[in-house]
Amino acid sequence: MAMNPEYRTYLNNEWNAGRLLRPGVALQQLRAEPRKFLRTYPIQNNYDPAASGVYQVHLFNGGGGHRPGTVLRTQNLHATQSFTLQGGIGQLGEGHPVWVHGLFTAAANAAAPIVWYRLDANGPDLMVTAKLTGCTFVARAVAGAPGSVDVAHIQPTVAENGVQLNNRLAATAGQLTYGRNSYDITSRSINVIGVRVGGQWKIYAQKLDKHHFAIRSVHRIFPA
Repeated sequence: MAMNPEYRTYLNNEWNAGRLLRPGVALQQLRAEPRKFLRTYPIQNNYDPAASGVYQVHLFNGGGGHRPGTVLRTQNLHATQSFTLQGGIGQLGEGHPVWVHGLFTAAANAAAPIVWYRLDANGPDLMVTAKLTGCTFVARAVAGAPGSVDVAHIQPTVAENGVQLNNRLAATAGQLTYGRNSYDITSRSINVIGVRVGGQWKIYAQKLDKHHFAIRSVHRIFPA
């Protein structure tokens, strides 16, 4: 679907005036300095792949948001723009396409082993998954394969709640986790995004305030 002409004119005016950052430029910044980008721009993540694999997604300009200040951090939030990420284009035809590794949300417990997805030197240089809403993201380095990492997005089952799941996964040597021990599900939303930089994968958690769409923190999950 072609972009709505009036909305295209509006976006071009905003981009040219420097009031909005073009999604293509945003992706360049994310690839170059992922931590800085995730500390600056909150992402409304609507993406949830049905299976792990390589997919085309779309990034486009969202509404307003807030980021921490450079000195007082979350005690002095600043207005910023946001971006929306989803599988298809927006309602007005907007969206910059980009290929990613899309990570499926899978249920697992002690009796159901993790199904890992490997990130290596092949394919896209970005990884995205659905927002964490009680789940735990887990990563582990691949022995004998520098630059490779196995990842999984694990959902609690009736056998264990989110905290129990987080504790169990974190207890396994060599696994790095980000889960319910690190966020409050009632007030926080978590984006997990991976970027391959210089042949090495770096995976971050962007913690957002659900009610004010503000970045609360950015934590690197992998490498530790």
